[in-house]
Amino acid sequence: MNRLKQFFKLLLALAGLAAAAAYAAIFNNTSGWLLLSFYLGFLLLNLAALLFPLKRLTFQTNSPIRTAVGRPFSLALTVSSRKAYWVPGLSLQLPEYSVEKVFLAWYRGRLSETAFELTAGKRGIFQGTVVEAEAGDWFGFFTKRRRFPIEPEIIVLPETDADAANWALEISKLHRLDGFGERTAHIRNFRDYRRGDPLKLVDWKQSARQRDLIIREYEEHRETPTILLFWGRDSEDFELCLSRYWTLQNQLKGQAELQQFLVTQTGTAVLRDERQFALALGFAELPPVPEFKNKQLLIFTTTVDPILTAQVALWQKNNQVSVYDLAELSPVAVADFETRSGEKGGRLT
Repeated sequence: MNRLKQFFKLLLALAGLAAAAAYAAIFNNTSGWLLLSFYLGFLLLNLAALLFPLKRLTFQTNSPIRTAVGRPFSLALTVSSRKAYWVPGLSLQLPEYSVEKVFLAWYRGRLSETAFELTAGKRGIFQGTVVEAEAGDWFGFFTKRRRFPIEPEIIVLPETDADAANWALEISKLHRLDGFGERTAHIRNFRDYRRGDPLKLVDWKQSARQRDLIIREYEEHRETPTILLFWGRDSEDFELCLSRYWTLQNQLKGQAELQQFLVTQTGTAVLRDERQFALALGFAELPPVPEFKNKQLLIFTTTVDPILTAQVALWQKNNQVSVYDLAELSPVAVADFETRSGEKGGRLT
Protein backbone atom coordinates (compact mmCIF):
# COMPACT_ATOMS: atom_id res chain seq x y z
CA MET A 1 0.00 0.00 0.00
CA ASN A 2 2.83 2.38 0.84
CA ARG A 3 4.56 1.68 -2.49
CA LEU A 4 1.32 2.32 -4.34
CA LYS A 5 0.97 5.70 -2.64
CA GLN A 6 4.56 6.58 -3.55
CA PHE A 7 3.90 5.59 -7.16
CA PHE A 8 0.89 7.90 -7.43
CA LYS A 9 2.83 10.73 -5.74
CA LEU A 10 5.61 10.30 -8.27
CA LEU A 11 3.11 10.34 -11.14
CA LEU A 12 1.57 13.52 -9.74
CA ALA A 13 5.03 15.16 -9.45
CA LEU A 14 5.90 14.18 -13.02
CA ALA A 15 2.56 15.50 -14.23
CA GLY A 16 3.30 18.82 -12.52
CA LEU A 17 6.73 18.89 -14.11
CA ALA A 18 5.21 18.21 -17.56
CA ALA A 19 2.68 21.02 -17.03
CA ALA A 20 5.42 23.49 -16.03
CA ALA A 21 7.54 22.47 -19.05
CA ALA A 22 4.56 22.86 -21.39
CA TYR A 23 3.78 26.29 -19.98
CA ALA A 24 7.41 27.43 -20.45
CA ALA A 25 7.56 26.05 -24.00
CA ILE A 26 4.23 27.51 -25.08
CA PHE A 27 4.62 31.00 -23.68
CA ASN A 28 8.45 31.10 -23.86
CA ASN A 29 8.79 33.89 -21.34
CA THR A 30 10.91 34.55 -18.26
CA SER A 31 8.10 33.65 -15.82
CA GLY A 32 7.52 30.31 -17.47
CA TRP A 33 11.18 29.29 -17.43
CA LEU A 34 11.62 30.46 -13.82
CA LEU A 35 8.62 28.43 -12.79
CA LEU A 36 10.03 25.35 -14.55
CA SER A 37 13.48 25.84 -12.95
CA PHE A 38 11.97 26.29 -9.49
CA TYR A 39 9.74 23.26 -9.83
CA LEU A 40 12.55 21.10 -11.18
CA GLY A 41 14.92 22.14 -8.38
CA PHE A 42 12.24 21.52 -5.76
CA LEU A 43 11.55 18.07 -7.18
CA LEU A 44 15.22 17.09 -7.29
CA LEU A 45 15.85 18.24 -3.74
CA ASN A 46 12.93 16.17 -2.47
CA LEU A 47 14.00 13.13 -4.47
CA ALA A 48 17.51 13.46 -3.01
CA ALA A 49 16.05 12.19 0.27
CA LEU A 50 15.56 8.83 -1.41
CA LEU A 51 19.09 8.45 -2.76
CA PHE A 52 20.56 6.87 0.38
CA PRO A 53 19.25 3.34 1.08
CA LEU A 54 17.77 2.71 4.53
CA LYS A 55 19.54 -0.65 4.77
CA ARG A 56 22.72 1.25 5.69
CA LEU A 57 21.23 2.06 9.09
CA THR A 58 21.94 -0.04 12.17
CA PHE A 59 20.11 -0.03 15.52
CA GLN A 60 21.07 -1.08 19.03
CA THR A 61 19.10 -1.05 22.29
CA ASN A 62 19.90 -1.13 25.99
CA SER A 63 19.29 -4.57 27.46
CA PRO A 64 18.06 -6.03 29.72
CA ILE A 65 15.35 -3.59 30.80
CA ARG A 66 13.73 -4.28 34.17
CA THR A 67 10.29 -2.84 34.90
CA ALA A 68 6.92 -3.80 36.42
CA VAL A 69 3.32 -3.95 35.30
CA GLY A 70 1.87 -0.45 34.99
CA ARG A 71 5.23 1.24 35.43
CA PRO A 72 6.59 3.56 32.69
CA PHE A 73 10.09 2.86 31.37
CA SER A 74 12.44 4.07 28.65
CA LEU A 75 13.68 1.91 25.80
CA ALA A 76 16.87 3.59 24.60
CA LEU A 77 17.71 3.25 20.92
CA THR A 78 21.01 4.04 19.21
CA VAL A 79 21.00 4.60 15.44
CA SER A 80 24.03 4.89 13.17
CA SER A 81 25.01 4.33 9.54
CA ARG A 82 27.69 2.01 8.24
CA LYS A 83 28.32 4.32 5.25
CA ALA A 84 27.62 7.92 4.23
CA TYR A 85 24.02 8.86 4.84
CA TRP A 86 21.91 12.01 4.76
CA VAL A 87 18.20 12.63 4.95
CA PRO A 88 16.18 15.76 5.84
CA GLY A 89 13.95 13.82 8.21
CA LEU A 90 14.12 10.39 9.81
CA SER A 91 11.27 9.11 11.99
CA LEU A 92 11.45 5.97 14.12
CA GLN A 93 8.64 3.91 15.59
CA LEU A 94 8.15 0.69 17.56
CA PRO A 95 4.90 -0.47 15.92
CA GLU A 96 4.50 -3.46 18.25
CA TYR A 97 4.59 -1.27 21.35
CA SER A 98 3.42 2.24 20.53
CA VAL A 99 2.02 4.54 17.82
CA GLU A 100 4.31 7.36 18.95
CA LYS A 101 7.18 8.33 16.67
CA VAL A 102 10.60 9.82 17.38
CA PHE A 103 11.79 12.33 14.76
CA LEU A 104 15.42 13.06 13.90
CA ALA A 105 15.86 16.19 11.74
CA TRP A 106 18.74 16.48 9.27
CA TYR A 107 20.10 13.07 10.10
CA ARG A 108 23.63 12.65 8.69
CA GLY A 109 24.48 9.08 9.65
CA ARG A 110 26.24 9.89 12.91
CA LEU A 111 25.77 7.92 16.11
CA SER A 112 22.54 9.27 17.62
CA GLU A 113 20.72 8.22 20.76
CA THR A 114 17.01 8.51 21.37
CA ALA A 115 14.45 6.82 23.62
CA PHE A 116 10.88 5.60 23.53
CA GLU A 117 8.76 6.18 26.62
CA LEU A 118 6.65 3.05 27.15
CA THR A 119 4.46 1.51 29.85
CA ALA A 120 4.44 -2.20 30.67
CA GLY A 121 0.98 -3.60 30.13
CA LYS A 122 1.46 -7.22 31.13
CA ARG A 123 3.92 -9.43 32.96
CA GLY A 124 6.52 -11.53 31.16
CA ILE A 125 9.90 -11.49 29.42
CA PHE A 126 9.75 -9.98 25.96
CA GLN A 127 12.62 -10.48 23.54
CA GLY A 128 12.89 -9.22 20.00
CA THR A 129 10.81 -6.62 18.20
CA VAL A 130 11.18 -4.30 15.20
CA VAL A 131 11.89 -0.63 14.72
CA GLU A 132 10.32 1.00 11.69
CA ALA A 133 12.44 3.73 10.07
CA GLU A 134 10.89 6.21 7.66
CA ALA A 135 13.07 8.61 5.65
CA GLY A 136 11.45 11.57 3.94
CA ASP A 137 11.93 15.01 2.46
CA TRP A 138 11.16 18.33 4.16
CA PHE A 139 7.45 18.14 3.37
CA GLY A 140 6.94 14.40 3.64
CA PHE A 141 6.02 14.21 -0.01
CA PHE A 142 8.40 11.36 -0.81
CA THR A 143 9.08 8.78 1.87
CA LYS A 144 10.42 5.27 2.17
CA ARG A 145 10.20 2.79 5.02
CA ARG A 146 12.08 -0.22 6.26
CA ARG A 147 11.78 -2.43 9.33
CA PHE A 148 14.81 -3.55 11.31
CA PRO A 149 14.86 -6.35 13.89
CA ILE A 150 16.19 -5.36 17.31
CA GLU A 151 16.82 -7.57 20.32
CA PRO A 152 15.88 -5.80 23.57
CA GLU A 153 15.10 -7.98 26.58
CA ILE A 154 12.28 -6.43 28.60
CA ILE A 155 11.63 -8.10 31.97
CA VAL A 156 8.20 -7.12 33.28
CA LEU A 157 7.73 -8.11 36.92
CA PRO A 158 4.50 -8.16 38.95
CA GLU A 159 2.98 -4.94 40.17
CA THR A 160 3.90 -3.80 43.68
CA ASP A 161 1.03 -4.00 46.18
CA ALA A 162 1.04 -1.46 49.02
CA ASP A 163 -1.26 -3.55 51.27
CA ALA A 164 1.04 -6.56 50.98
CA ALA A 165 4.05 -4.41 51.95
CA ASN A 166 2.35 -3.43 55.21
CA TRP A 167 1.21 -6.99 55.83
CA ALA A 168 4.81 -8.22 55.53
CA LEU A 169 5.75 -6.29 58.67
CA GLU A 170 3.11 -8.15 60.68
CA ILE A 171 4.30 -11.52 59.41
CA SER A 172 7.92 -10.65 60.17
CA LYS A 173 7.09 -9.78 63.79
CA LEU A 174 4.89 -12.85 64.22
CA HIS A 175 7.54 -15.32 63.06
CA ARG A 176 10.69 -13.56 64.31
CA LEU A 177 12.44 -13.87 60.98
CA ASP A 178 15.52 -12.00 62.21
CA GLY A 179 16.10 -13.90 65.48
CA PHE A 180 18.89 -16.29 64.48
CA GLY A 181 21.76 -17.28 66.75
CA GLU A 182 20.68 -15.55 69.98
CA ARG A 183 22.47 -16.48 73.20
CA THR A 184 20.40 -18.05 76.00
CA ALA A 185 20.94 -17.57 79.76
CA HIS A 186 21.98 -21.21 80.27
CA ILE A 187 25.67 -21.86 80.96
CA ARG A 188 27.00 -24.76 78.93
CA ASN A 189 30.58 -24.96 80.23
CA PHE A 190 33.47 -23.23 82.01
CA ARG A 191 36.93 -22.96 80.45
CA ASP A 192 40.21 -21.12 80.87
CA TYR A 193 40.51 -17.58 79.54
CA ARG A 194 41.95 -17.22 76.07
CA ARG A 195 43.47 -14.13 74.59
CA GLY A 196 40.76 -12.09 72.88
CA ASP A 197 37.86 -13.33 75.03
CA PRO A 198 35.61 -10.45 76.17
CA LEU A 199 35.95 -9.67 79.87
CA LYS A 200 32.18 -9.64 80.32
CA LEU A 201 32.28 -13.45 79.96
CA VAL A 202 34.67 -13.86 82.91
CA ASP A 203 33.11 -15.66 85.86
CA TRP A 204 34.77 -13.87 88.77
CA LYS A 205 33.65 -16.33 91.43
CA GLN A 206 35.08 -19.30 89.57
CA SER A 207 38.20 -17.29 88.76
CA ALA A 208 38.71 -16.54 92.47
CA ARG A 209 38.45 -20.20 93.35
CA GLN A 210 40.73 -21.37 90.59
CA ARG A 211 43.04 -18.37 90.95
CA ASP A 212 42.93 -17.97 87.20
CA LEU A 213 40.57 -16.31 84.76
CA ILE A 214 37.63 -18.57 83.96
CA ILE A 215 35.23 -17.92 81.05
CA ARG A 216 31.53 -18.80 80.99
CA GLU A 217 30.32 -20.47 77.76
CA TYR A 218 26.62 -20.05 77.12
CA GLU A 219 24.29 -22.21 75.13
CA GLU A 220 23.17 -20.65 71.90
CA HIS A 221 19.94 -21.48 70.16
CA ARG A 222 19.18 -21.14 66.50
CA GLU A 223 15.70 -20.34 65.30
CA THR A 224 14.06 -22.87 63.01
CA PRO A 225 15.02 -21.94 59.41
CA THR A 226 12.13 -20.23 57.64
CA ILE A 227 11.01 -21.17 54.14
CA LEU A 228 8.53 -19.15 52.10
CA LEU A 229 6.44 -21.13 49.63
CA PHE A 230 4.13 -19.66 47.00
CA TRP A 231 1.34 -22.13 46.22
CA GLY A 232 0.55 -20.95 42.69
CA ARG A 233 -2.67 -22.77 41.92
CA ASP A 234 -4.33 -21.44 38.76
CA SER A 235 -7.27 -19.19 39.69
CA GLU A 236 -8.92 -15.92 38.75
CA ASP A 237 -6.90 -14.23 41.51
CA PHE A 238 -3.54 -15.55 40.37
CA GLU A 239 -2.13 -12.24 39.10
CA LEU A 240 -3.29 -10.35 42.20
CA CYS A 241 -1.82 -12.95 44.53
CA LEU A 242 1.45 -13.18 42.62
CA SER A 243 1.79 -9.39 42.87
CA ARG A 244 1.15 -9.53 46.59
CA TYR A 245 3.61 -12.36 47.14
CA TRP A 246 6.21 -10.55 45.03
CA THR A 247 5.83 -7.47 47.22
CA LEU A 248 5.76 -9.42 50.47
CA GLN A 249 8.85 -11.52 49.80
CA ASN A 250 10.77 -8.41 48.76
CA GLN A 251 10.02 -6.94 52.17
CA LEU A 252 10.84 -10.09 54.12
CA LYS A 253 14.09 -10.99 52.37
CA GLY A 254 15.41 -7.54 53.26
CA GLN A 255 15.19 -8.53 56.93
CA ALA A 256 16.53 -12.09 56.88
CA GLU A 257 18.10 -14.69 54.60
CA LEU A 258 15.11 -16.74 53.49
CA GLN A 259 14.85 -19.68 51.14
CA GLN A 260 11.88 -19.58 48.80
CA PHE A 261 10.03 -22.09 46.67
CA LEU A 262 7.61 -21.30 43.84
CA VAL A 263 5.06 -23.97 43.00
CA THR A 264 3.86 -23.01 39.51
CA GLN A 265 3.03 -24.49 36.13
CA THR A 266 6.69 -25.16 35.35
CA GLY A 267 7.19 -27.14 38.55
CA THR A 268 8.51 -26.54 42.03
CA ALA A 269 11.66 -24.46 41.96
CA VAL A 270 13.90 -22.71 44.43
CA LEU A 271 13.74 -18.97 43.85
CA ARG A 272 17.06 -17.90 42.36
CA ASP A 273 16.19 -15.13 39.92
CA GLU A 274 13.46 -12.51 39.75
CA ARG A 275 12.84 -13.64 36.17
CA GLN A 276 10.92 -16.55 37.68
CA PHE A 277 8.27 -14.06 38.80
CA ALA A 278 8.04 -12.62 35.31
CA LEU A 279 7.35 -16.06 33.80
CA ALA A 280 5.25 -17.67 36.55
CA LEU A 281 1.92 -19.25 35.56
CA GLY A 282 -0.61 -21.01 37.77
CA PHE A 283 -0.56 -24.81 37.82
CA ALA A 284 -3.60 -26.98 37.11
CA GLU A 285 -1.95 -30.26 38.11
CA LEU A 286 0.30 -30.28 41.16
CA PRO A 287 3.97 -30.78 40.22
CA PRO A 288 6.30 -32.77 42.52
CA VAL A 289 6.94 -30.89 45.77
CA PRO A 290 9.92 -31.29 48.12
CA GLU A 291 9.90 -32.75 51.60
CA PHE A 292 10.89 -30.49 54.50
CA LYS A 293 12.14 -31.31 57.96
CA ASN A 294 12.53 -29.07 61.01
CA LYS A 295 11.57 -25.95 59.10
CA GLN A 296 9.24 -23.04 59.72
CA LEU A 297 7.16 -23.25 56.55
CA LEU A 298 5.07 -20.24 55.50
CA ILE A 299 2.67 -21.10 52.68
CA PHE A 300 1.01 -18.31 50.70
CA THR A 301 -2.01 -19.35 48.64
CA THR A 302 -5.43 -18.32 47.34
CA THR A 303 -7.21 -21.66 47.39
CA VAL A 304 -7.70 -24.47 49.84
CA ASP A 305 -8.43 -27.74 48.12
CA PRO A 306 -7.92 -31.41 48.98
CA ILE A 307 -4.47 -31.39 47.36
CA LEU A 308 -3.19 -28.55 49.51
CA THR A 309 -4.92 -29.98 52.58
CA ALA A 310 -3.20 -33.32 52.16
CA GLN A 311 0.16 -31.72 51.45
CA VAL A 312 -0.02 -29.49 54.51
CA ALA A 313 -0.87 -32.52 56.63
CA LEU A 314 2.31 -34.22 55.42
CA TRP A 315 4.47 -31.16 56.06
CA GLN A 316 3.02 -30.70 59.54
CA LYS A 317 4.50 -33.99 60.70
CA ASN A 318 8.06 -32.59 60.69
CA ASN A 319 7.64 -28.81 60.41
CA GLN A 320 5.94 -25.75 61.78
CA VAL A 321 3.40 -24.83 59.09
CA SER A 322 1.47 -21.59 58.66
CA VAL A 323 -0.86 -20.81 55.76
CA TYR A 324 -1.83 -17.35 54.52
CA ASP A 325 -4.56 -16.22 52.16
CA LEU A 326 -3.06 -13.78 49.69
CA ALA A 327 -6.44 -12.70 48.34
CA GLU A 328 -7.68 -11.66 51.78
CA LEU A 329 -4.28 -10.87 53.31
CA SER A 330 -5.11 -12.96 56.36
CA PRO A 331 -3.88 -16.13 58.09
CA VAL A 332 -5.75 -19.41 57.66
CA ALA A 333 -6.22 -21.76 60.60
CA VAL A 334 -4.49 -24.97 59.56
CA ALA A 335 -6.77 -27.00 61.84
CA ASP A 336 -9.78 -25.84 59.81
CA PHE A 337 -8.50 -27.11 56.48
CA GLU A 338 -10.73 -30.16 56.25
CA THR A 339 -13.84 -28.12 57.07
CA ARG A 340 -13.10 -25.11 54.89
CA SER A 341 -11.96 -27.11 51.87
CA GLY A 342 -15.53 -28.36 51.45
CA GLU A 343 -17.07 -24.89 51.53
CA LYS A 344 -17.76 -22.88 48.37
CA GLY A 345 -15.80 -25.21 46.16
CA GLY A 346 -12.64 -24.85 48.23
CA ARG A 347 -12.34 -21.08 47.89
CA LEU A 348 -10.98 -19.21 50.91
CA THR A 349 -13.48 -16.75 52.36
